[in-house]
Amino acid sequence: MKKKFADDPGWFRIYEKRYAQMYLEEGAFMGHISLLTLDKVEEPVCVKYGDSHLCIADDDYKWFMYFPVHRNYAVTASIDNHDNVIQWYIDIIKDMGFTETGIPYIEDLYLDIVYLPDGRIYVLDETELEEAYEKGAVSASDYVTAKGTAAELVNQLKERNHYLIADTLKHCTLLKNKLM
Repeated sequence: MKKKFADDPGWFRIYEKRYAQMYLEEGAFMGHISLLTLDKVEEPVCVKYGDSHLCIADDDYKWFMYFPVHRNYAVTASIDNHDNVIQWYIDIIKDMGFTETGIPYIEDLYLDIVYLPDGRIYVLDETELEEAYEKGAVSASDYVTAKGTAAELVNQLKERNHYLIADTLKHCTLLKNKLM
């Protein structure tokens, strides 16, 4: 199982970055939020979903993350240099924790969901989850949790009824102000 860290210390493409995080309880959300500002990157990172080609990392882009407590997912919003959300990338997770220095990390359960601002939804890495389960890298319980969590999130996203999506830019601004 992979661990992913909020401050992304191992990503060699980032030349200059700033990082901030905080604990937040607001409305339906309770957990940690973080902001990784990509001041300078080696080259843009682009992805393709269907017929959409999206740049998700470039100079002055931001990756804003939600780490809700007692949930089996974490959300990363890729935000461009004009403060437009490019995508929400939802990692289905086994657990989250903190490094010795207090940086949040997740234990990834392979399955991911991409939600685009126009409402399109893509479920990714289902084959990776299946293979991990068949090889015993993912328990039966974790497999069921991953599939169930993804199905629940997809339904909420189809109804455009997920609280984190609506509040992304507002919460991101809380951390942007800490970095200025």
